[in-house]
Amino acid sequence: RPFYGLLINAIPVIIGNAIGFALAMYLVIMKIKHG
Repeated sequence: RPFYGLLINAIPVIIGNAIGFALAMYLVIMKIKHG
Protein backbone atom coordinates (compact mmCIF):
# COMPACT_ATOMS: atom_id res chain seq x y z
CA ARG A 1 0.00 0.00 0.00
CA PRO A 2 1.64 3.25 -1.16
CA PHE A 3 -0.50 5.28 1.28
CA TYR A 4 1.12 3.74 4.37
CA GLY A 5 4.61 4.48 3.03
CA LEU A 6 3.58 8.08 2.42
CA LEU A 7 2.14 8.33 5.94
CA ILE A 8 5.32 6.88 7.51
CA ASN A 9 7.43 9.38 5.53
CA ALA A 10 5.15 12.28 6.57
CA ILE A 11 5.18 11.54 10.32
CA PRO A 12 8.74 12.83 11.06
CA VAL A 13 8.02 15.98 9.01
CA ILE A 14 4.79 16.63 10.95
CA ILE A 15 6.57 16.01 14.29
CA GLY A 16 9.48 18.26 13.24
CA ASN A 17 7.06 21.05 12.25
CA ALA A 18 5.16 20.69 15.54
CA ILE A 19 8.40 20.88 17.57
CA GLY A 20 9.62 23.88 15.57
CA PHE A 21 6.28 25.65 16.05
CA ALA A 22 6.21 24.91 19.80
CA LEU A 23 9.79 26.14 20.16
CA ALA A 24 9.00 29.36 18.27
CA MET A 25 5.92 29.99 20.44
CA TYR A 26 7.98 29.31 23.60
CA LEU A 27 10.63 31.84 22.52
CA VAL A 28 7.96 34.45 21.70
CA ILE A 29 6.31 33.94 25.12
CA MET A 30 9.69 34.21 26.89
CA LYS A 31 10.45 37.42 24.97
CA ILE A 32 7.06 38.92 25.93
CA LYS A 33 7.46 37.92 29.60
CA HIS A 34 10.91 39.49 29.87
CA GLY A 35 9.83 42.62 28.02
